Amino acid sequence: MLLLYYIDDMLLAYTPTAAKEADEIKMALAATYKITNLGTAHQFLSIEIHYKTDGSISLAQRVFIDTILKRFHMEAAHGAATPLNNKVKLDLAEEEGEREGEVDPELYQAIVGSLKYIALATRPDISFAVAALSRYDSRPFARHLTAGQRVLRYLKATKVYRLRYNSTAPNTLIDNSDSD
Repeated sequence: MLLLYYIDDMLLAYTPTAAKEADEIKMALAATYKITNLGTAHQFLSIEIHYKTDGSISLAQRVFIDTILKRFHMEAAHGAATPLNNKVKLDLAEEEGEREGEVDPELYQAIVGSLKYIALATRPDISFAVAALSRYDSRPFARHLTAGQRVLRYLKATKVYRLRYNSTAPNTLIDNSDSD
């Protein structure tokens, strides 16, 4: 059984065999706090929860992606096939005194922060790009902002992607990697 909470949002996740214990926890919480039982969870902290008939669960953030695209004025942008362009060199300015091309750090940090939440919650496919962009939070240049916007464009093109958990092998962790 898992009890997840953040400020005033709470989610109790449990197996069907733990339903009685879950009801006891809900009653104990209701005795102390004002709670609303919304039934089966379909959303938690902007994470959409989808249940399949085969017992699998998938997580997505389609609505949150639309929200951040709108926040950063990227809703009309074209999608991208990959999170990063391998021809773009993400590094600091060659000369320490170079000021040309610097961008607002707060805007850049807001974009990278939003991307971090998406990568941690449902989209591990952007983790490398987000880690690369995070290195330049203190002094971003235009090329860093453009790379961050490309990740947003990639998310726009792939916002229907979901992170899926199967129920066929409940105690087996399967990891896939394409790295050397």
